[in-house]
Formats: sequence, C-alpha cells, structure tokens
Amino acid sequence: MEKIKNIIKGNKKNILIAIGVIIIIVVSVVVFSKRGSRPTNTTVPTNTDETVLDGLTAETPVKPATKPAVSNAVSISYADALVKYKDYRIQLGEGSICTATPRNVTYKNGSTIMLDNRSAVSRTITVGGKYSIGAYDFALVKLASNKTPETFYVDCNNQQNVATILIQD
Repeated sequence: MEKIKNIIKGNKKNILIAIGVIIIIVVSVVVFSKRGSRPTNTTVPTNTDETVLDGLTAETPVKPATKPAVSNAVSISYADALVKYKDYRIQLGEGSICTATPRNVTYKNGSTIMLDNRSAVSRTITVGGKYSIGAYDFALVKLASNKTPETFYVDCNNQQNVATILIQD
C-alpha cells in the first residue's frame, strides 16, 4: 500500500511539472505572436525630393497612372531607390493579402515616399491618388497637405487601410 501511495505522489509531481511547462510554452507563444502583430510607428526626417510627382495633396487627386506615365517622374533603379528611400518606403508584401510594412508611419509634409510592390501581381495603390504598380515594381510619390497634421490611408486593390500615414510639419 505504501508503494502505491509513493507512485501516486510521484505521478502528481510529474503532472504538475508538465502543466507548468505547458503554461510557460503557451504564454511564450502568445507574447511572441502579439509582438509580431503590433503596428510599427516610425518618425523620419523630411525628404523633399522635388523631382518626383509634385502637387499630391489630400484635396488634389492625381490622375491614375503607372510609374512611367507620371509626369516629372525620375528614372531610378530599384537598388538605388532602396538606398535613397530606405526610411521613406512602404513595402506591400507578396500574395493575395496586401500586407504593408510599416503599417503606421509619420512623415514630414512634402516627403517623397517609395511604394514598393513585392508581389508577383500588379496592384492598384491608393494614397491621395491611384497608382498602378506592376509586379515587383515601385512608384515614388510626394505627399503634401495644405493642412497638417493630415492622415492618409493606403488602400491596396480592394483592401482598405493597409497602412496609415500621418503627415506633419
């Protein structure tokens, strides 16, 4: 009888240890999954590249166009654009879900940003105006507002508000 009591005590101890380990694993998974889904807020200095798309404001819609058809557009390679606009880039991810990185960002009024389509399909991106961006292509867009602060919402195809841009002086 004493032997049976010792076996039961030992099993209870092992069960409690196993439950503790499971709780630690579950908490770790929850913490790390929330960390990855948290929006990133980024504040960057102004970028006043006057050679790209002048006059885009929340009140002044732009004509739908692809990058080559936009007047005042600059020819720049993708590699050079990545370097030049590294702090001014909104990357739109691969696949049918248009995931924007960063999701929440703040730029100075008049900044030029890079809309970077990293998908194998063309996308229509709306931010103050509509831009048709080809597969694995990009567009440079100057964001300006007559009143600040102003919030621009980035739409991708039929998905709304994949990113939010706050324009400040």
